[in-house]
Amino acid sequence: MNEVMNNKLSDIKKLAVMTGTKSIISFCDDVLEYIEHTSGTVTFAGETGSGKSSVINSAAGSDILMSCSSSSHFVVSELQIDQSVCIPEYYQRNSGGSYDKINPCEYTKMLRENQTDKQMHEFKISMMSRYPKLGGIRFFDLFGYDSILSMPQERFSHIIAESDIIAYTVSYRSGFQQNDHQYLKKIYESAGKSCRFILIINRCSGHPSSNDKRVKEITGYVSDILHTVPEVFLICAQKIDDSGELLAQTEEIRDFICSELNSDIRKETVEKICDRYISELFYRCDYEIRHRADIQGKTNPEETESKAVDTAAAIEKYIFDEIVPTYEQLQMTLHTKINADAAEITQKISDEIENSEFINMDQMIPFIEKHMLPFMADEKTCELKYYIEVQLKHLNKKMSNYLSSRITDLDDSISQISESVSEAPVTDYRIKITSMALSRSFSKYVTALGGSGSVIAGAASHTLHSIGEFLSNTFAAETHSALSTALRHIGTSSVNALTGAGVAISELTSVAIEYSTWKFKMKKRVLRTTEEWRLNLSESMTEELEKLKEKNISILKECLNEYLGAYNCDCCRSDELMQQLRQLEEKYDFK
Repeated sequence: MNEVMNNKLSDIKKLAVMTGTKSIISFCDDVLEYIEHTSGTVTFAGETGSGKSSVINSAAGSDILMSCSSSSHFVVSELQIDQSVCIPEYYQRNSGGSYDKINPCEYTKMLRENQTDKQMHEFKISMMSRYPKLGGIRFFDLFGYDSILSMPQERFSHIIAESDIIAYTVSYRSGFQQNDHQYLKKIYESAGKSCRFILIINRCSGHPSSNDKRVKEITGYVSDILHTVPEVFLICAQKIDDSGELLAQTEEIRDFICSELNSDIRKETVEKICDRYISELFYRCDYEIRHRADIQGKTNPEETESKAVDTAAAIEKYIFDEIVPTYEQLQMTLHTKINADAAEITQKISDEIENSEFINMDQMIPFIEKHMLPFMADEKTCELKYYIEVQLKHLNKKMSNYLSSRITDLDDSISQISESVSEAPVTDYRIKITSMALSRSFSKYVTALGGSGSVIAGAASHTLHSIGEFLSNTFAAETHSALSTALRHIGTSSVNALTGAGVAISELTSVAIEYSTWKFKMKKRVLRTTEEWRLNLSESMTEELEKLKEKNISILKECLNEYLGAYNCDCCRSDELMQQLRQLEEKYDFK
């Protein structure tokens, strides 16, 4: 970022802090975090034991990350390349999201203890690399699929969404397993639209080419999930030096990463995005400060407070009159649908088993387990997710319209008790928020360059003519993001439920069964499997919808409280803020 942009950010940051508004300060922190990591983020994922840590160590030029072959390895490691750091620095992420500095011995000790306590830990290591072109780039090392399920979903989604490159690592010997399929699918759903995926096939036997049968098999599975053929890198097992480090095998990976993240096109785009984010921050401050001045200039405090309280009470009542019954009805309908879906799946598979005249049990088991059951369960889950989405988007639209209407009525009512105030300044600042982001969380933006190249996608697509519309759009953006997250979790839960339940069918292969009875016994196993899927999916949906309902209510209250807070602010402080705002507006020529 150039010097002018740095100065602009520094000045606007001071103004943001002066407003004391929680959402603005939070957005400011997000902007600073984004700008700090514009060099790029590369996330390595894959099953435990696939060699992710070794590949990162080799690519970064230092054997600093500790590898682990245990499936209980609940550790996320971030490696930040900082050429100004002479001695590696170690940090642990605390519950508040910030990092506490620790010494290397503490880091090693916690990693060893982690093998038994199975508690999730997240560490960051800042170090200098012998490859200067990696400066500023950060690498994430995620643990395996079984462990990732215990990781907070918001944190997982945030890391993936921020990634410019995702390197999925598969062991050549193990091949692409069922856990790999679920893991990569989960990552793909959370990744940014322009995030680059690469496939690393590690510990290859001999010197296989792209035509190797195992390589083609793994690449084919990955391509099916990504809907495109990724860049593939093969790493041979035997090329290891005396220190245990992979040799020049990762040179191509390192060159690819640097080429992608340091391209002129990306640099130019990132600079534009930085400038846009800084402008967004200014306009958020602009909106808040002018809104306060507008309220204070045209109202008498007692009448304003009374009307604001009445509005808050009306909206509070509406929340429980609309949101709670809607979710209760949705829960009942979904349980009915899931029961019917499970019965339909069971019946169709049972019919297939019964009518199979020329297929034996050994052939039928993989057909049901790998094809028919997953396909039908996925189809029904998609239908359920679509139904939830339609119903809740309708609710969100209804809530947004109501919110906009009530806040607009409040503003109009307050305007009527004004003695003589020109509306020109009000119109002016409302037009200025055309480009404001309507979401308060950075990770909710649609991405243009993977996660760390986010573009403001929550910006208004048209001039916002009322504060009420701005507020209702904020509510809509927040709830849409929460809904998307819930739907992803439901989809993942369906897959997990099916994975566990499907074991019952495959167990038949280890049981001696007479030819005349295998169909009957298999149908019983199918019934048991679909019943487990039904129960697990019902439980998951109930849990996710309950969270979503609370999120809906919470978002609405936060929006309302923050807006109504403008009716109770310090006049002297507002004058000071307005003066600072005008100075920055003139200094940086904000339009």
